Amino acid sequence: MIEEILSSINKFSKKFKTKNNGVFNLVFYNNLNKEEIKIDTKGICGILDKEFSDELFNKFFDIAINQHKATNPVTMEESSVLKVNENKWLTGDRQNEIGWNEDDIATYRERYFAYLKKIGRSESIINETRRSTLNIIESLGDPKSNEGFYKKGMVVGSVQSGKTANFNGVINTAIDSGYKMIIVLSGIMEDLRVQTQIRIEKEVIGPLGAGNIGVGVGKEYPFRDNIVSSVTSQNSDFSRGLLNADFNIHNKNILVVKKNVHILKNILLWLNESVSDEYPKITIPLLIIDDECDNASLNNIGHKGDEYASKTNAEIRAILALFSKKSYLGYTATPFANVFQDRNESPTSGFKLTDRKTEYNFNLVDNLFPDHFIEMLQPPSNYVGIKHFFDTKSDEINKIESLIARPIDFDDPEYYKSIPPRFL
Repeated sequence: MIEEILSSINKFSKKFKTKNNGVFNLVFYNNLNKEEIKIDTKGICGILDKEFSDELFNKFFDIAINQHKATNPVTMEESSVLKVNENKWLTGDRQNEIGWNEDDIATYRERYFAYLKKIGRSESIINETRRSTLNIIESLGDPKSNEGFYKKGMVVGSVQSGKTANFNGVINTAIDSGYKMIIVLSGIMEDLRVQTQIRIEKEVIGPLGAGNIGVGVGKEYPFRDNIVSSVTSQNSDFSRGLLNADFNIHNKNILVVKKNVHILKNILLWLNESVSDEYPKITIPLLIIDDECDNASLNNIGHKGDEYASKTNAEIRAILALFSKKSYLGYTATPFANVFQDRNESPTSGFKLTDRKTEYNFNLVDNLFPDHFIEMLQPPSNYVGIKHFFDTKSDEINKIESLIARPIDFDDPEYYKSIPPRFL
């Protein structure tokens, strides 16, 4: 009987997909009419009403629903984007030159998507992540450009809906494209930094982390001439000890760091050793990925004028100013502060920093406003967020009954009927 019920559910789910342009989500299960399934199943089984008890049907219906949820692939709608119209640099010829081919995992990007497939991500999610990450990279600067640039964008996605998976896809794509310095600002707490470090070691670096893990499991690394190294580790943020270590800035490096004024200061001092009067800018391409970009990164005193900047904001802008080719990409679920931030020009006075009685003066880029694009990621079809519990302007989202108990109305006689007499 379970197979017949499942067959009926499949029939209704196909109709739902057709009606919704191939998108399948939780709305189907919320609106599924059990009585219609029951009637349809009777027609399939040829079972008479008296032999088809509600108790038996409900038992098998629940089993069939769970089987359908387990086998039906999760889908994801395409992201939407607001962007400035510019010439596209990531052409088909450029992609072929890089070597992005689904049948060949000799690039970071293709190795990453092969890993996502291996761990069970649905084809729909992988395809959309492919499309959106390519769109994001193309909206940033061309790392092979002979001219300097400063590109700024933002990616907006729902809470716990896959933003980290997207920005790891962006990192892999950026490495293949030619970015050599990638700094990931992973919030203000060490546990979040370590969590991000672990994900990057598993989904980007692979065997150069703690042995063969993640993207490096089971196969020899196929691109020994394109190795990216993690300057930071699970046990160490960017410290003064690392500042004195022998890291070659011209290699491909990833730093996963907290948005902490002391950490950013150390990075500034390290990078500042690579500039001089003769070479005032670092020419390797830089990508900063700012996770939770509405937290700590914004200039809280920018309303006072161009010459004012809160310290974390100033240090991020000073790092960007050291490079001739740089892109800044923020990720957040709450973009309101970023959109309404002060869009100041570059201050003429710069940013003064003192270290061991030595004073440094750093230039600042203008601001971190997403001038060039905002990419809006859509959550997967099995995503459940706050919109499913609280009232919104959209009626398209089926609400889930609140987990919070309803207020008790002590004047309601019905309330007392539910209380055993011995407690009254």
